[in-house]
Amino acid sequence: MFMDATDLNVNYTQSYADRLSGFHLDVTGSSFDLTTLNPRLESFASVEAKSGFLDTLSMSVTGRKHSAYGEMDMYYHGLKVEYLVKGDTTHQTLKAETISFFANRIVHKKHQKGISDVYAKRDPEKGFVNYWVKIFLGGVLTDTGVRTDSKQERRYKNSIKGENEPTIPDNSVEY
Repeated sequence: MFMDATDLNVNYTQSYADRLSGFHLDVTGSSFDLTTLNPRLESFASVEAKSGFLDTLSMSVTGRKHSAYGEMDMYYHGLKVEYLVKGDTTHQTLKAETISFFANRIVHKKHQKGISDVYAKRDPEKGFVNYWVKIFLGGVLTDTGVRTDSKQERRYKNSIKGENEPTIPDNSVEY
């Protein structure tokens, strides 16, 4: 149970013999009201969900020491967000109101397309939980329309070139 709001199933496998520290992460979630995430959203992203409901969530990612890449399918509706200045929910500046206005024009109010790309680059100075959060947020940002699949794919390809790693094999999953 995640935040007393949804059943979250996380399956993690890792090869300890792999020099690239390869792992596979699968996450599925059941329906819940997205406003219950506000205590975490405010601290992680300075955002508050004003409304929204998640129907289902499925994510499958393969990661390595430096980056992770995979896919997410998230069905939701009625999403409306508000940008917060330094996590402050009581005082909204003109800048914050303007950002919130445009964010709600960019962010899809409901599930628009099929499966979205997930990409995250690991910060080696931080722990695995930070890496998992970055992976998850990368998928959410793509699925809601803030980032595009092509941008995620381009960032991933540049990352593996820079680290001189082999590509992560396609592991498309039927949800």
